[in-house]
Amino acid sequence: MAAEAATLKPRTFPRKLFGGTCGVAKLGEWNGIAPSGSIGDEKGKSMRETVRKLTATGIALLYGLWSVVAAHGYSFNQIVPDVRDPVGVSGGSACPVATHQLIGPGSFAVQWSTALSTNPQTILTSDQTPTGRLNEIEQVIQQSLGAWTNVAGSSLTPSSLGPLARVTPANSCGSDGLNTICFDQPDMAFTPGVLAFTRVITADAIGIQVGSGAPSTQVGQILDADIYFNPSDSNVIFATPAALSANPKAYDLESLLTHELGHALGFSHSAVWSAMMFPFAPAPGTFTGTRPTAQKPDGPLADDDRTGLRVLYGDPNDRHTRVPSRGVSCRRTRCPCQRRQRE
Repeated sequence: MAAEAATLKPRTFPRKLFGGTCGVAKLGEWNGIAPSGSIGDEKGKSMRETVRKLTATGIALLYGLWSVVAAHGYSFNQIVPDVRDPVGVSGGSACPVATHQLIGPGSFAVQWSTALSTNPQTILTSDQTPTGRLNEIEQVIQQSLGAWTNVAGSSLTPSSLGPLARVTPANSCGSDGLNTICFDQPDMAFTPGVLAFTRVITADAIGIQVGSGAPSTQVGQILDADIYFNPSDSNVIFATPAALSANPKAYDLESLLTHELGHALGFSHSAVWSAMMFPFAPAPGTFTGTRPTAQKPDGPLADDDRTGLRVLYGDPNDRHTRVPSRGVSCRRTRCPCQRRQRE
């Protein structure tokens, strides 16, 4: 059994650092700064211009190569089974396995704690009545879940969701086999800059049980995923979409929650700036992607997120949007799983 946590931090650097054309823009600025001094004749000017162009081209090529190597899209958390265990425990494979939820009717159940921080008040809503606040937050949770369960070509569908339940204790997140969202539970993982995080417990063998949950039937199966929002930083506040425009210094609750639910489904981070799984939160007063609508409930996601979801939870009956797996395979990594299965 393995536990891991993924954190989400605010974006504290300019967007152009990761833009696809940022190298050209920065190179243009650099080229515009000529060194001091001059060359007296036309031949010297021509040579200087040639050197400058060659240097600029070299820098552009170097930057382009670096971008190709450094920028990776969607990725998944993975776990490696211990093949020294019996096949009935390890699954008979030594290959890394992407962490995942079991998918079936009502299999992905989520609950959330209605305990909200009041000092400071960290969740801002448009409706200020006690019942209205809870309903507004619950709508955000439902829309965030809907973003992931309405992607064409994925086996994760609205029918995969269990009933969204409410619980009252503030400290409802823990190793109990339940997927829980907590808004007022302190945790030592809230180091400076961390807005929210997801703690995931994954089975590294068949038959692992956590709390009241059922024993694992697959290696890599997520047994518990809890989402924590920072409840005690007076400089960090979250707002529902209805309240965001009136609170431009607040972080968008829907964007952050949709990101954290991606971790609960098995995603790691993406280097694609526009992706929901990019590790830094959108700036206060802004949100990721587009708001979900009845026509496009997965609007907050980017194509990188959708493609990753189709790989992780592919629909074998969908021939239009199915994509080949880019994950780790025995053949590509030459790990000993196939050999062991044949012995």
